Amino acid sequence: MTARLLTEEPIEVVADLREHERHGSDWLEDFDDVVRRAFAEPDLPAHEGWEPLATCRVRVVRAAGGILATHRGSDVVFVGHGTAWTLLRAALAGSAPDLAWWSALAMPDVCQCELPHHPGDMLGA
Repeated sequence: MTARLLTEEPIEVVADLREHERHGSDWLEDFDDVVRRAFAEPDLPAHEGWEPLATCRVRVVRAAGGILATHRGSDVVFVGHGTAWTLLRAALAGSAPDLAWWSALAMPDVCQCELPHHPGDMLGA
């Protein structure tokens, strides 16, 4: 639905670009704290039923890298969700995830990244 706000062109859904999997936690009073714990300890599930962020990062970065590699020299638009996109944004920038950026995201929101190098190379694609 968010992608449809940006274009009426065909949209390809890439399963591995999905949000951080959080099964069994429809509502958590301390959601922000649990997400922050997930970033602090990315190899562990921060809550029962949650995918470790390290697993999410590998999945999202691999998928994005493959897409960027096949679209060299072209603009690419990714549409997704905050936690996965915070991980991808950090990988593209070669930096640690920015939790202040994650916390400030609106729904929906737009983030533009212009990189001076080919990001597919940095992402291992």
